[in-house]
Amino acid sequence: MQDAMRLIREEIGDDAVIISSAPNTAGKGISVTVAQDEEPDDWEAGNEQVGKTILPHKIADIIQSDILQPNSTANNNSAISSAIIEKIAHILAINSTPQEQSEKIISCIQQNQMQLPENLEDVSAVLASALAANYNFSPVNYDGPGTRTMLIGTAGAGKTLTAVKMAARITKAGHTPIVISTDYKKAGSAEQLTALTNVLGARLYTADNRIELKKILADCPSDSRVIIDSASSNPYDFTEMKELAEFAGLQEIQPVLIYPAGGDPAEATEIANAFSYLGVERIIITRLDFARRYGGLLALAHAANFSFAHFTGTDKILGDFTVASAEQLANLLLKLDQNTH
Repeated sequence: MQDAMRLIREEIGDDAVIISSAPNTAGKGISVTVAQDEEPDDWEAGNEQVGKTILPHKIADIIQSDILQPNSTANNNSAISSAIIEKIAHILAINSTPQEQSEKIISCIQQNQMQLPENLEDVSAVLASALAANYNFSPVNYDGPGTRTMLIGTAGAGKTLTAVKMAARITKAGHTPIVISTDYKKAGSAEQLTALTNVLGARLYTADNRIELKKILADCPSDSRVIIDSASSNPYDFTEMKELAEFAGLQEIQPVLIYPAGGDPAEATEIANAFSYLGVERIIITRLDFARRYGGLLALAHAANFSFAHFTGTDKILGDFTVASAEQLANLLLKLDQNTH
């Protein structure tokens, strides 16, 4: 791979963008797909141009370059057309998807390492299949008997509203949820939860430290459904993360990260790494109605191997709170492209 990258820089220049890389199908060397602003004069005519894609702020020609052992040939046959691959590369780019994730998805499509949709010309279906092959989707079991779900995240992520949405659905299913607030920092937090849980008929408790939380949990019936609304935590503040870990580290608790859509991919990666140390496995994505670019969500999930659990884009308690799927994520990524036409 190092030799391939060196050759690409020499032949195309330092501005070359690596779109994908994979072992060559002939069994020797690797195949690398790269993008450039324009085809240089000294580029060999024998290289195959397979289409165009729009990268941020520029048009790039996609050229297939095979770095192979002598006398070996590449097999470029694919069930999915280069036009579809080009379209998906464009979609990922305008969503500010990090290069690493874009390469992984495009490579998956090119090599057909996924469950192929019935209609190979359906961009949404092809993208959804690639997302399903590269990311995990698993809902939070917050409404089952004996569940202890703690919602964690940064300020303004939507933890309290998500807690109420969960409690409302538990109530609607005929059970009485128990809601515990550990947010002793924010003024009015308990009062806000009290007003909302009173409407639902839920029981509300507050815990200012690990010992109090442990005692409340011990007193809860073994089959109760417990939702814990935690205080906002700064992922860059060691003290705050340590305090949160004291709560989330209780053995029976299932910590779930609440993350608002639209975040910067680099920040999303750092946030994922910080919260992954607390045992987080699933993420609930909020504020979808306030975002246009969703590449940060791919960065977040990839950084810590999180599973997408639920999507929501409304402040209505009984509004959408859907189980996340690859199809939904694909449609989110497609929204910006559709709105620009």
